[in-house]
Amino acid sequence: MTIEDFVEQNIVKINSGINAFKDARANEYIDVDIKNYLQAKLSKDLQNETTADLLLCDLIANDYVKAKIVDIANKFVLYKPHLEKYFQATVFNKVFSKLGIDDLANKTIDYISEVPTIDDLEIKFIKSNLKNLVSKCLYVASQGGFTADLQHTDYGLRVANEGDSAQFFFIARAMLAGFNCSNVDVRSSRYDAIVDFNSKLIRIQVKGITAGSNISFFDRDRGGQGIDHTHERNRGQRITKADCDIYVAVDKQVGTCYLIPMTFADGLDAEDAKNVKLSEVANYLERWQTIIDVATQ
Repeated sequence: MTIEDFVEQNIVKINSGINAFKDARANEYIDVDIKNYLQAKLSKDLQNETTADLLLCDLIANDYVKAKIVDIANKFVLYKPHLEKYFQATVFNKVFSKLGIDDLANKTIDYISEVPTIDDLEIKFIKSNLKNLVSKCLYVASQGGFTADLQHTDYGLRVANEGDSAQFFFIARAMLAGFNCSNVDVRSSRYDAIVDFNSKLIRIQVKGITAGSNISFFDRDRGGQGIDHTHERNRGQRITKADCDIYVAVDKQVGTCYLIPMTFADGLDAEDAKNVKLSEVANYLERWQTIIDVATQ
């Protein structure tokens, strides 16, 4: 059976949970094959203006309800996460094409100025820098975050590239913050970067996250053609103080970093460590002091 026929017959199941296709022994095509095929299919479909218009018309007809995207994806034989990403980019562009970034920045400053507890002289003192920063932030927001995967690369390669990009995001941010930071090139290493603080080496593990995602203090399960992801040796291992000193979660949309000491992670039980909400680590967002704290404790 061709992958085209296979996907068409199984699209509802695929969009219900593609992890069901991880097992190469039970499926003719595995999740990676399916994702790559469906990404290429979406790219080809969008080259047809009629199809692109029909997709958007279905979204409008469903009142932009995100829960309905899966129905549209099944109808057009597309992968729901791919389609949702396309819809997000399209609607962002549609909305912000009707707005001016400078006007939005001025309205933001006006809103801040109207807060009764803020002194007018305080606003006057920071207004120029504030407008400049707000304009830059609004531009990134208008693009739906940093540009990602314009080339629609192979799924496995894309995952690796995104991991590397998060790593280099952190290194660049650390250097900008004034720390002596170096990349670790050995992929088998349990940490990704080293920070030298007053001759003390701090081991950093870096993970990329996206908006709305949670943090896991476990490695990903190994997967791919011919790999049994259910076997114990292929299951993701827990990340502990033995592996690194600080766990850094980098938001790939905007480049912000959560710098979490492993003392926090080691205090969680195994089940809780698998899925930590960002709200639970909000106090570590952009907390570069964590590096100093760990180095001097």
